[in-house]
Formats: sequence, C-alpha cells, structure tokens
Amino acid sequence: MFSVMPVTYLQHGNRFLPFLFTLLFAGCAGQLSPGGGPVDTTPPSVVTTSPPNNATGVSTQSVSVEFNKYVDRRSFEESIFISPPVGTLEFDWGGREVTVSWSDSLRKNTTYVVTLGTDIIDTRNRNRLAEAYSFAFSTGERIDRASIGGRVYDERRAGVMILAYDLMHRPFGTCDPCRESPDFVSQTGNDGRYTLTHLPPGMFRVFALRDEDRNLRYDRGLDAIGVPRGDVRIDTGAQRVMHLNFMLTKEDNVQPRLLLASAIDRRHVELRLSKGIDTARFDRAHVTITDSLGKSLPVQALFLSPQQFSSITAATAAQTSGMQYRATVDSVWDVSGLGIALEIRTAPFTGSAVPDTLPPRLFSSTIADSARDVQPGAPIGLSFSDAVVSKNFADSLRFTDSTGAAVRYHLRWLDAASVSLRLPDPLSLDARYGLSAPADAVMTLAGLKAVRPLRLTFWTARTSTLGSLSGVVIDTTAGRQGGNVVMTATRVEPPASFTVVLPDTGTFQFGNVPEGRYTLRGYRSTTGKYDFGSVLPFRPAAPFAVFPDTIRVRARWPVEGITFRFE
Repeated sequence: MFSVMPVTYLQHGNRFLPFLFTLLFAGCAGQLSPGGGPVDTTPPSVVTTSPPNNATGVSTQSVSVEFNKYVDRRSFEESIFISPPVGTLEFDWGGREVTVSWSDSLRKNTTYVVTLGTDIIDTRNRNRLAEAYSFAFSTGERIDRASIGGRVYDERRAGVMILAYDLMHRPFGTCDPCRESPDFVSQTGNDGRYTLTHLPPGMFRVFALRDEDRNLRYDRGLDAIGVPRGDVRIDTGAQRVMHLNFMLTKEDNVQPRLLLASAIDRRHVELRLSKGIDTARFDRAHVTITDSLGKSLPVQALFLSPQQFSSITAATAAQTSGMQYRATVDSVWDVSGLGIALEIRTAPFTGSAVPDTLPPRLFSSTIADSARDVQPGAPIGLSFSDAVVSKNFADSLRFTDSTGAAVRYHLRWLDAASVSLRLPDPLSLDARYGLSAPADAVMTLAGLKAVRPLRLTFWTARTSTLGSLSGVVIDTTAGRQGGNVVMTATRVEPPASFTVVLPDTGTFQFGNVPEGRYTLRGYRSTTGKYDFGSVLPFRPAAPFAVFPDTIRVRARWPVEGITFRFE
C-alpha cells in the first residue's frame, strides 16, 4: 500500500519532494530487497513453519511459512500444494512470511502434507528453490511417515511435477491423470530428484509430468510425461521406496497429413507431409497418382529426403504438361505409430514440362570420404540425389581393404535412393578401406548416369587410441521383467554412442571405444526399443537404469569391475 501526499503540497516548491518520496517508499509492502553488493545466487529456503513438521493433534485452519529472503508472491501461490485437498486457499503476506488459510474443515485422524514446489523464486535475482520442501502435520495422534523417492532423467529435469494417485480409494482401482486431481504432489529439484513424503498405506500410481499449463492435469500433446515401471504398495507407516525413476516422453496424438504435392520436373513429384515419418516402415509406403480424366500416372519409385523425413519424392512416368493430377499417400506412419490421416492424404498438383536432366550424385554418406578413426562397427550408408537402378548399382559396387581384397557385405535398400551395407564380419583396426563404383553404376530410372565414379576411402581407428568398459549387470527389482538388456555407453565430448545387447543380466563389455568420459544407461526390451509405457490404458514403462557417475576411459587401459544395477 502506498501513502499519498495531497497534491496541494507540491505547490510550495521542490522542498517537499524528498519527504514525499520517503513516505512513498516507506509504505511499500516489502516485495523489494536492498540493492548493491555482489549478485545473490543462493536459493531461497524455509526458515520456520507453523505448525512445525511432524506435529500431531493439530486443529487449525491455516499454516504459516517464513523464508530467509523475500520471495515472489505469485510464484509461491502457484507452487504450494496441500494433500489431501483443503479447498480454496487464501494468502496473507507480511514481509518474508505468509499465512495460508483454507475454506474446508480438516478430517479427523488424517495426515496433511504441505509441499512447496521448486518454481518458487526470490524477488531479487529469481533464484529458484533448490528442491521441493514438504512439512506435515496430523489431526490425530499419529502421523504417516512412508515415502517414495527417485529421479527424473531428462534434459529439462528441474521443476517436473510428481503426481501420486492412491488407487485404493479410486473406482475400479485405476486413475486418469487427464481428468483427476492427484492425491499427493511433489516437484523435482535442479538435479531431477524428488521425494513424496508422509504417505499413508495404500497402492500408489505415480507419474512425472512437465506441467506446461500448471493445471495438475496431463494434457496429451502438450505435456511430457513419465510413466512408472509399476504401482507402489505402501503397507506400513514408515516404509521407504526408492529408485522410482522416470524418463519423459511427449505422447503424440496428431496423425501425419499430406500438406501439398508439387511437380519438381516432368518425372519427379514432391509430397510434403506435416511431420517426419518412420523410416523403418517406409518400404510399405504406397503412392497413387491419377489425372483429371481418371487415368493413372505410373509411380516408379519412392524415396525420402535425407535432410527431412517429412518429404517424399515420387519418381514417375512422364507427366503431361499442364495436366491436373491428384496424388494419394497410403501406408506411412510417424515414429509414434500413427498412420496418415485418411481424410487428409490427397493433394493436387499440375504436371510439369521441365525435363529431367540432372544426373544422380552421392548426396550424403554416414562415413565421410578420407575419414579417420572410424569405429569398426560404424554404420555404412549411402544416399543419392535420385532413385537409382538397384541391380545395376549392386552388381558394380566394390568394397575392399588396403590389400585390394574384397570385404563381404550385404546391401539393404532403405528406399529407392538410400542403401546400407551390413557386414557379417567386423572391420579390422588400423586399416584402410575403400568403396567404389563406376559412374554408369549410379543410374536413374530415366537412364541418367552419374558424372563421376563413386570413390570413398576411410581409415579405421588405431588400437593405440582405444580403451574398453566391462562389468556386470544386476537386476534386484521386485517381479523383474524379462527381455534383453540393451546398454548404451555415450561419450560426453565429442558425442558418440556405443550399444551392446545382452540376453539377460550378467557380464557386459564395450570393446574398442575411443578415450573420453562416458555415461552408461540400460533398459529392458523385447523389441530393441525403449517402451515408455502408456498412461491410459495404463501400461508400465520398461525398467531402465543409469550409472550414477561418468566413467573415464583412457587409451589402452581397460575399465573393469563396473556394477550396473536395475533397482
């Protein structure tokens, strides 16, 4: 509240201005803190609460919280959660202290938990609460003390909401986070860790939610969510459950759509989709083109743009200039498994008179020409600027070592313009290899040939630059799931990843990895991909684990004895 001097005082000159300003600033409500000095980077913290933590026999209609510094009022009012709910909250501020009152009466013999989220910031430098703060009180003589803790693994791991639903008090023993309020709430700190405290006995389903619109509801397509590996049963008042960890994903519920079709030249049509599609299933893609008279235009081949998987190019028979065509796309899916929208899969275009004169060329390769220190297991892939005659290329491609001896490989066409080489035997270290094909081996369906031959030379990594990681995988989780154990070692800088697949727990080894600092992750899978689970209908996420420390790998020195735990 401001104190205001009468306007008539200003008629007597400037001598009253200092007095006026003093009164104005003295009447401020205390949201500003003194300036000057070094930049304050310390987070706000709670000094005292009333009732104190773990108080019993409490009969009150309010709680008070005092901080060590001034905090932003709005951030506090949007970041306080009381479980079970107590109705509408009202706030009465006085300096660094706030009293929170509510409209409902408290239940008998019930533990109430007050949680302050990490979105609370101070007024001076917007420092966030380092971790969620909870205190509890009971209206009876006993207080619940069980807890669930864990960590969220995500690039944006701070401030993620943790929502717990007690299934024992819900119809049909399930919950819908899209519609229902959680029974207990917490929030992750800067390191992604969280703790749900003072839980009663029950069966809890816990989700991690990046709540973009702060409504404590899961909004599909907007919020990222983490699904648990299973429900948590609390049997006693002091039980502690740890390592309920989460990885976040954003469920996609928007089907891909065909945005436009346009003729590039007389023999090529670009089909642009609203989103990238699943390359692993592109071999099922089907495109039909008809003219305004109902006559089909033959589609000879399809290929994706290597730069963006939302663009399909159809190689066609010769189009009629000025003719109106309609292209229809079928049997394509995005990476979430959503098929193309049936009502938006057709688009018109006008036939082109521009001749197809561009010769094919190597557009990109997974291994650059003259590359050195290539890992023996690195994928080898080639993408061309146009669809090529596959048999012609396959018959002419040569893969040789430094002695000129042929290297065995199997070709797999990803689409009409991209091919990968699968090697039955690993490449040797400290060796030179070459891929080559004559110019006429790279030929389009229209008969255009490459201007220059294909030549790609590379050297594999030197033994003197490599190390190894090895250890044992242990699974101590209750009701452990089956499936392979997929482990990935990721070098921090420069980025590089290496994966091994184990049939079950036991020993593992990453051999011949370049030196550097590595993180180590693993998950259970029967498909080779991580299963994030499903919110509704509920399907648990696959178990995963993260090694707690980075691992230093030095050249020619094995790192042994690593114990990697699923807990």
